[in-house]
Amino acid sequence: MELSMEKKYAGPLTAELLATLPMGPIARGVGKMIHPYYPSSTPLKTVDAEGKAFVKWVAVRGGICDWAVYHSLDAQFELADKLDGKDHLAATYQDIQDHGSKMSLGNACHVLEQVDESAKKLYRD
Repeated sequence: MELSMEKKYAGPLTAELLATLPMGPIARGVGKMIHPYYPSSTPLKTVDAEGKAFVKWVAVRGGICDWAVYHSLDAQFELADKLDGKDHLAATYQDIQDHGSKMSLGNACHVLEQVDESAKKLYRD
């Protein structure tokens, strides 16, 4: 699995830029985020030594000029092994947008790489 990102904008995400973007997906990709169950008493085979796991994610601009990032890891895509498998990586970006779990602001800024303070204030918790 490789890290990747596609954006519908250039440069860092700012509040000014966010206001110009249409409602809907604004970026998507594959990234690593802190697993929601880390640290856990049961080691998970898909989590690295830093507690991170690969996820597919979608950044979405909301209707009131806010934004959020949804991820595949914990979105009920796993059939048998819950959060310790890789089935979620086969999910479509549309499924992740519609049914994914919301990332924390810290994880969202990590996968998007460049988010300024004005945009951080508009993150939908």
